[in-house]
Formats: sequence, C-alpha cells, structure tokens
Amino acid sequence: AGGGHKLDTQNRRLYAAMTMWMDEAIGAVVEKLKAKSMWDNTLVIFTSDNGGPIYEPGSANNHPLRGGKYSDWEGGVRVNAFVSGGFVPAERRGTRHSGVMSIADWYGTLCEVAGVDPTDTAAAEANEWLKPRGLPLLHAVDSVPQWGFILNGSNGRPQLHISDKAILEYPYKLVTGKQVYGKWTGELYPNCTTIENVELDMGPSFTDLKIFDTPVVLGETQEIQDRITWVEDCHDGCLFNVEEDPGEHTNLASDPKFADTLAKLKSDLGQLNQDVFSPVRGEPGLAACERGVAIGGYYGPFVGTDDYYTALPPKTPGQAQMEEMLLKGIRAVNKKIVEEGVAQAAQAYAPTIRQKWMSSLDKCLAVSEEEIVV
Repeated sequence: AGGGHKLDTQNRRLYAAMTMWMDEAIGAVVEKLKAKSMWDNTLVIFTSDNGGPIYEPGSANNHPLRGGKYSDWEGGVRVNAFVSGGFVPAERRGTRHSGVMSIADWYGTLCEVAGVDPTDTAAAEANEWLKPRGLPLLHAVDSVPQWGFILNGSNGRPQLHISDKAILEYPYKLVTGKQVYGKWTGELYPNCTTIENVELDMGPSFTDLKIFDTPVVLGETQEIQDRITWVEDCHDGCLFNVEEDPGEHTNLASDPKFADTLAKLKSDLGQLNQDVFSPVRGEPGLAACERGVAIGGYYGPFVGTDDYYTALPPKTPGQAQMEEMLLKGIRAVNKKIVEEGVAQAAQAYAPTIRQKWMSSLDKCLAVSEEEIVV
C-alpha cells in the first residue's frame, strides 16, 4: 500500500518485521493443527483490541481511517478481525461480515458456540439482596452472542456505546469532546517527514505516559499538549456516516437533515454514560515485578505460579548479578515516598526534555532512488 516505496523509518520496519514473524508463527500453529487432524474442528479468532498506535514510536498506520489508539475515531476503534478454521461453515468462508461487533461480544459468542449460558448468575443473585435495600444493582453481562449473526450476515449490534464520548448507531456515529490523534495518515506512514515533524515538536507524541501509574504530561501548557497529540475538538458533537464516509471527513452535525439523528445520539450517550462502571483495577505490586525478573524479564501471571512456568536455562554469573542488581533497585523504589518523588521529578523535567527525547525514539532511514521498488 506504500506506492512501491520501501519503509523508511526504523520503527516501521521493526513493526513490519514483528507482523511477519507473528504471521509465520500462527501459520506454524495452523499446520500443526492440520497435521494432527484437528483443523476441521477448530475455530480460530484473530482480533485486535484497538486501532494501531500512530504516535511516535508506535509506528502503526490505520490509513485510510482517521486517528488511532486512544481515540474514538474509526482508526482507534474499527479494527481488523477474522475467523477461520474448519469449524466455519463452507458457505461463509471467504466472505465479509459487515455487522457491528464489540470485542466484548467474544465472551457471549464463545459461550454460544460452546452451548454455555453467558448469564452472570452471581450478579443476579446479588441483585436479589441489593434491590430491597435500595442499593445500585449489578448490570447484566454486556456481550452479544454474535455467532448466529456472523453466519446469517446480519447486524447484532444496532447500537454500540463506544466510550463516554462516542456512540455508534450504524451507520451514524457521534463523537464528542477533545479527541487525540485527529489527523489522517498517508499510505506510507510513518515516514521521514513524520520524523522531521517530531523533531520540530509537531507530534504525534504519546498521550498516556505514566510513571508509577501517575500521568506525566509532556506539554508545558494545554495548548502545546493538544498540538503535539494532534487533538481535534468535537465540542458537544461531531456526526459522521461511517458507512459512506469511514474516513470521517464530513461532519454532518450542522446539517439540518440530521438534526433528529444528532439529538437522539446525544440523548442516548448521556443515558448510557449514567451507567458507566469503572472497576478498581488494583495497585502496582512488587510481587509482579519480582516474578517478571525470575522468568527472564517478562510480565506474566504472578499469583500462585510456583509450578506454572517451565525452568529457565542456567544463568551465567553475569546474568545472575544483573538480576540481583535489578531486584535490589526494584525493591529500593517500592516505597510510596520514593515513587511520588520520582513521578513529580518526571513531570517537572518531561516538558524540558520532550523534544530531544521524542527525537530519539525513531530514525529516518532514507532510501536512495535505486532502492525504490517499482
């Protein structure tokens, strides 16, 4: 899709290499399943949890869609997905499903395929105790079983609550408020011009930088922060027809013909937002870091995992020394006063080193005319 040109940034080449490796690895698994005569009864689901990160050094590209990860633009929420395997009926193989589906629907869909009731019975039982006491009730599982809709080609999600700032009632989509990464990327992105813009402090910079789970803002002012994260402000609402205009180029909010649609979606979004549930996700734990060091520097399950991981190859004396030094460092900073101090220092210095730091995250690998693929 890059017009015959080679990828000319270091991280984009790395991204492509990782994708190629993943493709080969999945292919090897498929061949093993076929070799063991398991493929005909296998359902493979390949999906993403969000659009690609177009900030530096994320190096993804969602062209021709607008935006990317961390935004409600189509580039952030419309993702690649497919199902495969012998379990898929022959007449549906090689076809395209145009119905709306949330990643949350895979739970209900897999329950449907397996013949299992997806109902949260524990929540229902709890509601019997909560209701007579006038306490807030637990909602039912928000997961639409989609297998039947996939097979018959119909839409199982007439309305999707994307976030507290966006709602989709296909084909119309309402986006509100400030949205990061509100620009469009070209076919060949990122490229050397992207690197130049980063060096000129024009972004796109990372919007979710954290130190010890404390947000660190790279911009000295809100205006600068908006500029380097490519913020576009929809205020109280931008309206798009994402069937006819998946790139979200035409805002229909000011068109009188769509006044009723706009008003309905605004009302629906307000109602849905009243029931938004933000769970307590716990605190960063030292045990997770210690387990990560013990298994070779990777995060993974860390509670009750004594017999979970396979043994690592014997460590060299140098590796053992580095591991011990890392553990000492982790334990030393595992104090609230230290973490708060480091986070405050990071916020104080981040804006002053932003441009130099961002410029170091990627590299232009300009190609000569002879290297261009024709």
